Amino acid sequence: VRTPWLLRAQIEVVNASTVRSAEVRETTSATGSRLEATLIGAGETALRIRVPAGMRLVALRVDGRPVQARPEGDGVVARAKLGANTRLAAQFASNLLDIQERALLDYPFVKNSKPACAIVVPKGAGERERLAAFRIQEYFRYWYGRVQEPATEVLLPIRESDAPGSGPLVRLSITAGKKPRVSLQGRDLVVEAASAEELEESVFALLRALDWKYWSPDWHPQAAVRARLANYGRDG
Repeated sequence: VRTPWLLRAQIEVVNASTVRSAEVRETTSATGSRLEATLIGAGETALRIRVPAGMRLVALRVDGRPVQARPEGDGVVARAKLGANTRLAAQFASNLLDIQERALLDYPFVKNSKPACAIVVPKGAGERERLAAFRIQEYFRYWYGRVQEPATEVLLPIRESDAPGSGPLVRLSITAGKKPRVSLQGRDLVVEAASAEELEESVFALLRALDWKYWSPDWHPQAAVRARLANYGRDG
């Protein structure tokens, strides 16, 4: 995309006189984002690069060479010497989803239209923890019952346990002071948080990421989950 507006939205060339033209492209994935720019100009300048919300910069390269950057506001600042065809690449990763995209999207929730894992909450889990587990259960029930053809009933089991399982398991965990995180630990997909509210938010983020694979052209699975939440606990 070759527009000054988009350039400024993603990268600000502080010394504008050093750049004559620019092309910017941003690609996103389930667990991160990548910004690429081709800058044509002459001279050294600072570059302010916006970091997408909920993400962090993990790598920045100019013409293939690593470049240091310092945080500033909602982005980072780095210096670069512009030339005839200066190429910049910035790689961002999710602060929450500490897992490779392929590992997440290929996780064995279901195999051969049958549950391949269970959702585990701690013993004595509260209502909101059980609700978070229900959201995941409903997500897959909708996908396999309404989107995939032929439709089939898939209900990932939900159980309470504090003991390590044999996996694969989707394990929900609340620990005081724990930073929200979704990660692969052995064969388990673990969603951790410090409070029930943060756990719910983390589960929603997980489902948004899974929408990259479990998607419907007429209705995202998450929408179906929200539509059924009012009935949670009423159908036995």
